[in-house]
Amino acid sequence: MRALFIASFLLAGQILTGQSVAQAQTLPVGLERMRVPERTASLRGDPSAMLQITIWYPARAGTKQADQTIGKRTNPLFLTGRWQEHAAPLMGRRFPIIAISHGTGGSALQMAWLAAPLAADGYIVVAVDHPGNSLALYTPAGFGLWWLRARDITLAIDTVLRSPRWKPLVDPKHIGAAGFSLGGYTVLELAGARTDLARFATYCKRTRWSACDGPPELPHSETQLRVQAEHDKAIARALSEAGRSYRDPRIQAIFAIAPAVVPAIRPDSLKGIAIPAFVVAGRGDPLVSPWENAVAAARLMPTAQLFLFSRSVVHYTFLDQCTALAHAMLPSLCATPGFVQSETHAQTVWLASHFFKTSFSSLASGQKYP
Repeated sequence: MRALFIASFLLAGQILTGQSVAQAQTLPVGLERMRVPERTASLRGDPSAMLQITIWYPARAGTKQADQTIGKRTNPLFLTGRWQEHAAPLMGRRFPIIAISHGTGGSALQMAWLAAPLAADGYIVVAVDHPGNSLALYTPAGFGLWWLRARDITLAIDTVLRSPRWKPLVDPKHIGAAGFSLGGYTVLELAGARTDLARFATYCKRTRWSACDGPPELPHSETQLRVQAEHDKAIARALSEAGRSYRDPRIQAIFAIAPAVVPAIRPDSLKGIAIPAFVVAGRGDPLVSPWENAVAAARLMPTAQLFLFSRSVVHYTFLDQCTALAHAMLPSLCATPGFVQSETHAQTVWLASHFFKTSFSSLASGQKYP
């Protein structure tokens, strides 16, 4: 690895506080949603056979912003950010695309803490709800056919690039991808990583990792999927295609947040990733070991940079900001103190935005990154 650094919580004083990050974000933000057909959605147990896409974008100057939440408006569980739905977009320039993949069992909206500030910083952010693997619907196939998530991101990028509404606003030469947890694995796939299920089975047998038979969101989903494959040829075929390449050559840089199931990735495929990559994780993550996942991936990728937050940062720190109600009702998701979560979010946003800007600038000028 040519450019690896390991840091804890602060990066040589360059990472901004939450307040200064907010001050730096000068563009108002709009949000739109789209639904498009996705041919493997029904395979993953979603009867709608559709992919939901959420787009955050720079809005026209003067657009009023509103606080957004998850849960009851008067007593929400999560604070997601500030934007205005259906706002008029800012015209007259083209913006880079950042595609976002959520963690297993999450949603596009649970990545709003990253998406909305990136849009405010001049990106068009395209996030998806992965079929069968989002809050809308949990299925064994949605949870177990991880490699198909990359197809969702590719379809979302295709949709935006072809849309009469978005095509005039996006810069097709500057496309990046970011993802959290299983979404981190997804962006590694999009950069060229390839899955080896036999390798993962060996890892699970050796470590007895608790999520090997499905994560906490859907326990025993892996066993259920393999039982299903015994009488469902389409599922069996999808399992046999785990090791194929899902690389999207349009993606020029990736940002992986606490990536999961890295032991399932072929090391040679990580060594072959040539685009700029940035990996972050919390040292205190009890669910997805940063050493066996984030650090292991970064060590193998030739252009990767790595940033480790302190031990107070755990896996679910990288979900939307928990309210006092969520701390009381969802302690497993909201174990991080509020001020630590807000600062971690602000610092991650700064790292991601700076990384993508630097990557796109270097690539445009023909220089190597970093």
